[in-house]
Amino acid sequence: PQAEYRELVQKVAFPAQPDLFETIRVEDGKLVRPEWHARRMALTACRAWAGGAASAGALPDLDLATADAETVRECLAMIEGAFGEARQRGPVSLAGRCRFRLDYNPLGPVRAEIHAYVIRRPVCLYLVDAGDLRYDCKYADRSGLEALRAAVAESLAELPAEGSAECPPGDWDIMLCRDGRLLETSYAALVCELSVAARGSVGAPGLVCPRSPLLVSTRLAAGRTEPGMLAAVRPMDIGVTDLPDVARIFLVNAMLDLEDGVEIGEIRRADEPGLLVWRRCNSFQGKT
Repeated sequence: PQAEYRELVQKVAFPAQPDLFETIRVEDGKLVRPEWHARRMALTACRAWAGGAASAGALPDLDLATADAETVRECLAMIEGAFGEARQRGPVSLAGRCRFRLDYNPLGPVRAEIHAYVIRRPVCLYLVDAGDLRYDCKYADRSGLEALRAAVAESLAELPAEGSAECPPGDWDIMLCRDGRLLETSYAALVCELSVAARGSVGAPGLVCPRSPLLVSTRLAAGRTEPGMLAAVRPMDIGVTDLPDVARIFLVNAMLDLEDGVEIGEIRRADEPGLLVWRRCNSFQGKT
């Protein structure tokens, strides 16, 4: 069968190559910013499969604007072709906002699925040291990230079911840091709004993002070229000790815009082992 032949060829030609994936927003049946995902595919696939040098974090030279044009066109064709096949399979309604996930390897698409999408609104972010975790490419294997979440979940499981003043019940996520600097959450980039006092003291812009996250964000990269609030976001090193100067933290990814209002505010500290800092969400005014 074709599937078995394909698997055999992959094992011979590309032994032990990890699958990568992209999550792409769909609005009313149309892909949103697929070219930026094609850019990331063109750069990160080469790094993941060609043995390119990589540190424990996202590398500063991974600039989506520098992706090879021909490779980007090939990746974009892969995205559009896989999306077309997934649409034909159905049966998910494409009305409104949906999520298209494409898993791929050196031979092409592995899996393409369209899912309904509901915005996650975490109640808390728990600060966790990323250690030597590497996620500079969008690997389908997220076991490293899941292990960090599991460690926090184990600590939370020891709390009362109704939570506490420090750890209220509800959805939550981890906020990763390394060497005392913020990186991102397990599924979204961070955009921090500095307090008025902090802006005045350091002459900083109002909206900033971590300079070296684990994974380069397609949404932030695209936002720098488009009109809107994301164009004003500036990268900088944001230390854990700078959190008191942060008025709000927005979560942003291919599925989430600033205007969706997934924001975290009001800094607190928790005494539970491994839970260094949490921030409770303010009321939300964004879309649901």
